[in-house]
Order: sequence, then structure tokens, then C-alpha cells
Amino acid sequence: MPETRTRWVVGCMTGTSLDGLDAALVKIEGAGLDMRATFAGMVSKPLSDLAQDLKHLAEGNPAKPIDYLRAARRLGELHADAVEELLANHKPHATPPSAPGSARGSATQTDPTRNTLTSNPSAPHAQPLSNAAHQHAAGDQPHAGPRAKPGAEGAGIDFVVAHGQTIWHAPCDAVGRLSWQLFDPWPIVHRLNVPVCYDLRQADLIAGGEGAPITPIADWVMYRHHSECPIVINLGGVCSASWLINKDAIGLTNQTNINGTDVGPCNLMIDGLTQRLISGLDVDLDGQVSRGASVHQSIVDWILSHSFFRRDFPKTTGREEFGTEWLDRLAAFVRDAQPEEVIASAIAAVGEMIKIYIDSTDVWPTTDLLVLAGGGVRNPTLVQAIKHAVASGRYHRPRTSSSSDLGIPCEAREAMAFAVLGVLSQDGVPITLPQVTGATDPGVAGVWARPGNV
Repeated sequence: MPETRTRWVVGCMTGTSLDGLDAALVKIEGAGLDMRATFAGMVSKPLSDLAQDLKHLAEGNPAKPIDYLRAARRLGELHADAVEELLANHKPHATPPSAPGSARGSATQTDPTRNTLTSNPSAPHAQPLSNAAHQHAAGDQPHAGPRAKPGAEGAGIDFVVAHGQTIWHAPCDAVGRLSWQLFDPWPIVHRLNVPVCYDLRQADLIAGGEGAPITPIADWVMYRHHSECPIVINLGGVCSASWLINKDAIGLTNQTNINGTDVGPCNLMIDGLTQRLISGLDVDLDGQVSRGASVHQSIVDWILSHSFFRRDFPKTTGREEFGTEWLDRLAAFVRDAQPEEVIASAIAAVGEMIKIYIDSTDVWPTTDLLVLAGGGVRNPTLVQAIKHAVASGRYHRPRTSSSSDLGIPCEAREAMAFAVLGVLSQDGVPITLPQVTGATDPGVAGVWARPGNV
């Protein structure tokens, strides 16, 4: 029998919540939709002051062209740092870690400041970019100049896949379907001497799709070997869902068995309220603030009154709809409530969003397994709110599991998904699905930056 093709790929993700950069090493065996993806290690790095600069740009605030260039280069340098650290801690071709998961000693290398944003919630909306950005440009900070290439031997991987940072998502613009993921791949190419695949949404957008969500087909690859067909809920800045209706029936001509959608704001809203209402806190770490607090139904109703929730599934959203302006209006509406009750109410609203989504589908007759992934899984108040809300819906008491329990650490799911999407791109397989994004024949996605010797 021919030997199975094996590739080692690093997937990188920075999300809407701007809480850090995740890089995951993934072992890929096989090709195309027949591949098997195995988690092999992860690092997470804080964005530090870059988070505030990216938020400034993503909120549509005034900025000069050089500000975008500096942010893209610094983000590229941070990606190169993360990949180098990942490969120093997790060697390709070594045995992948078994049964990763936070409860049993995950292979995740997590920086303790991973969820600490440096933004000041009380600052005016249109602030100049941080001094550090200008110091980087002036050359008095690390990475201001080129580094020597370590060569292919210094990488040990086949390529890197990066999402970049979404600056603006406008799938219904008058000019066309648009989305911008800011990223400079060349620091990775130069320092690690490996190809980089990025800009994975444009092929879908130009084909009439919304460019999101793009991970459902990757979720099918990653979770299909489980004995059941789960619904995967990602609790990131935005809550998104993938449902894998029939894990065995998929092909280039039969993709109707996978679907997905954005569900609504999640950590983008919870963190934003925490920053506005509690001095010195950026996140509700481990649910310590919201735990046991009363829920105000009026706050839940206000959140769910947004026009996003009146649109049909599938749909997409982001900071454009649930950014600073909306969060400021929400904070003004809740000014008479206690901060912990406001945050608990926002968390309850996320549970209700997921219930609304599930109640709109006919999925549960084929599965009762709900798999939770993303940074929000670390908030037990949020997990409990989801269980409570879903249990009161159309389908009663589904089983809830952590992605970590299925071999993919919760915080690695998105980064690992992008590694899978990059492999599909290399193998000539479209990564988006018409029933998810609305695209017509999107073709192969991704732009490749390659070193001179490849």
C-alpha cells in the first residue's frame, strides 16, 4: 500500500475579542477531505499594546496609512515569534500529545496574560495609536529590522496558515461583498523560510458569499472521527456554530450535510461590559464576577432586540454591529444595575442566542451532543447559562461536552481549523460551503507568500 502523506502545519488565529494570538501545530495525514488532523501542540501570546492599536483600526477610527502598515508588520512579527516558540516547545515529527485538555494537563502553553487587554474602556473613542507603534517604526524596539533566516532546518514544518486580524467585515456593501483581514506574512516567510497561506475569505466574497463562517468544513474534518455528529459551538469574540449532520456523507458534490452560522456576540460583549463597568478588570476571569449574580430579563431583552437577531440563519456579524458604539449604548441602558448583574445578564443572553439558534434547526433528532470550544469555555457561568437555556428550549437537555474532551483543546480549535483550511487550499479543495455563506462556486481560497527557494 502507498505510504500516507504526512504534513506538519501551523495554524494561527487572532479573533474579534483581541484577547491574544493562538498558534497550533497540527499533524495532517492524507489529503483533501480524506485527511486526518491531529493536534500536536499550542502556544498563546498576548497582543499587549498591539491590541489597542488593532481595536482602534477595527472600530473605524481615523488613522493614517502608515498606522495600518505598522500594525500589519507588528502582527506579522508577533506571528513569527509565536511560531518560533511553538516549534521550540513542540517538535514536529514527535509523538503528538495524547488526550489534551485543561482538566488533564493540556499540552497548551498558555501565557498568564493571554486574556488581559490593555485597552482603557473609559478612553475617548478616537485615540491616537499607542506610542509603542511609533517606537517600533522608529527602530528602537525588537523586530524593527530584518532578522537572519534560520533556513528550512529551523522550521521543520511544511507551511503556516494565518487568519489575520479582521479590520472590517462588510458582506453587504454597495460596492460588493467585502472583508479585510489585516496581516503581513513576510516576517514568517523571512525568519522561518516557510510558505504562508493567508487571506482565506476573499474567494468566497468575490463568488457572492458573506465570507463567513469559514470553519464548518474544518470542524467536520476535526470532529468527524468522533462516534457522533456534534454541534460545535465556538465561544469566541463572536459565538459561531457548526453542525455536522452526517459525518460520513460529504464530498465535492455532496456538502449539504454540513452547515454553520454566527450566533451573536459573546466575549466581545462580555469583556466589553466588564471593561466599562469594573475598574481594573478586562475579563470576567473564570466567571468570578458573574457567578451567582441575578439576571435582569430587561437587559437580556435589550441585547436580543438588536436587528441581527431578526435576520434568518445563516448569518454573520462582528465588531461592526457590536462594537464600541453599541456597547456604550448598552452600558448606558444598564447604569442602574449592579455590574455583576449586568455581566451575568449578558452571559444569560448568550445562552438565549444559542437556544434560539438550536430551536431554529432540525438537527437534534440526529444528535444530542453539544461541543463547546473557544476561550469562553473557561467561564463556568457562561457554560452553565448555555446548558440552562438549551435545556429549556425545543430539544430538552442535550449532552454538553468540552472540545478538550474530544482531543482538541478548547482554545486551539480555531487555530487548528485554520491549519486544516490551509491544507484544503493547498490540495485544491474549496473551503466554504454554499449553504453556509451563500457563495456560488467559490473555488480554491487563499493567497500564498513563499520564500525564494520554494
